[in-house]
Amino acid sequence: MAFGFLVGLGTRDAYAEEHYHYTDFTLTPLPFWTDKYMGPNSGDMSYFKISALMKTLNLSRLQAIELQNYFRDLTAEGMIPQASFEVALQKVREFKFESKLDPAKLNSAPFIVVFDMDETLLQQYYTVWEKCEEYCDYKIKFSNGVRCISMAPGWEKIIKTVKKLNGLVVIYSANTDDVVWKIADTVTIENQKLSDFVDGVMTNSYLIRQGKYEWAPRNTTGSPVANPSKDLRLLDETLEKVIIVDDNPGPIIQNYNLRLPKKYQADQYYTDQDAKKAYDRQLLEIAAEIEESVEYMNNNPCICFKQAYLPYTQLGQVALHWLVETGTFTETEAIAYIRQCPDIVDKKF
Repeated sequence: MAFGFLVGLGTRDAYAEEHYHYTDFTLTPLPFWTDKYMGPNSGDMSYFKISALMKTLNLSRLQAIELQNYFRDLTAEGMIPQASFEVALQKVREFKFESKLDPAKLNSAPFIVVFDMDETLLQQYYTVWEKCEEYCDYKIKFSNGVRCISMAPGWEKIIKTVKKLNGLVVIYSANTDDVVWKIADTVTIENQKLSDFVDGVMTNSYLIRQGKYEWAPRNTTGSPVANPSKDLRLLDETLEKVIIVDDNPGPIIQNYNLRLPKKYQADQYYTDQDAKKAYDRQLLEIAAEIEESVEYMNNNPCICFKQAYLPYTQLGQVALHWLVETGTFTETEAIAYIRQCPDIVDKKF
């Protein structure tokens, strides 16, 4: 069992002995202009010191980030921040997660594939756009207008492939709660809501920031995360069985686990025949990569999913092209070499 989910199963003694104020755990706010989604949210959009919550309150990383999410939701409903913090803490101690993530399933899953939503699985358009009707798979009414949702070709196939292979599927979007959940509750797959078919849904309230001394040994510096970012450790503390498929590398802090697709653009798909052919294959190719990597992992028990999939990741592709373009290996040989010698791949940019 991963360490990240062992934490948080203890007692509440630490909290009962001393009353903590929510500001003990909040990071210095970003300037308003730096956070794309700060405006549409009416609550307190504080980012929490996740490791401090974990250590001080005996929480897993998932519990700590869920606490941040609940805190924002409750303050948006009008509850004062301190009361929101205390209610949120109680919720996560009871393992009531808005994301629907199940720690037991996360621990036991052989692998986890995370999907971004916008421009990875779909694209949103407002109905005022003249081509909307032609490209629209779903129409969804929001407070600021009706949006057309164009689903990327192959989106159902790749999700079903992961599930068929006994992997978990998680949606992790940087968009706001109302948008993400309304889309996830409207789009259907096998006669189910997408939100019910997948194993978890996360929004911008699950993004994190991180101080440079977080989890760093004394007298050394860690890895600061200044901009709101997606942290895959809340799903797998070891990062050994999780990858993310995301068109935007900006908010990804674990590039070693990132599969970077071309952004899905419906206007390109419906007006350019060459682009259409490429888009028709993109998610299907990623599904084939996942399937092949799972087979390799199953045949090589000492290799985790991340290592099996590494040649296809953003950083793995850099190493693979380097090996092939310099004439050192064929592509097939380079894939095998990277899997056996993963240190050839840079850990980060």
